Amino acid sequence: MGLFTKTGSIEVSALTALAYAYAGLLFDDLCDACQDYSSVQVELQQLFDAADQAEPRQRFLMICLQYDRLSQILPDPIWWISGAPEIAGVFADHFIRHLKNLNGSGEVVP
Repeated sequence: MGLFTKTGSIEVSALTALAYAYAGLLFDDLCDACQDYSSVQVELQQLFDAADQAEPRQRFLMICLQYDRLSQILPDPIWWISGAPEIAGVFADHFIRHLKNLNGSGEVVP
């Protein structure tokens, strides 16, 4: 997937792009699953509050649990990242940061 450089360090730009894409898709799924935008905000605030108290790899697990809550299959790239714990926390940080941006963007009309 190109998430590591030849020297074995994390390819941050690729990981960030992947996190942003899948955070956007999860945000869309939440908007589809909830009755209204205030329900989306409640769901996300619960995730954000828990993530603020969690360790990086725990934040990754919280993302996975969001897919379970929505009865969605975990996307393959996220599944693959679960097998690479050294990048799971970094991915989760970018993912949650982008969800926060989407949630506060004002682009969704209630």
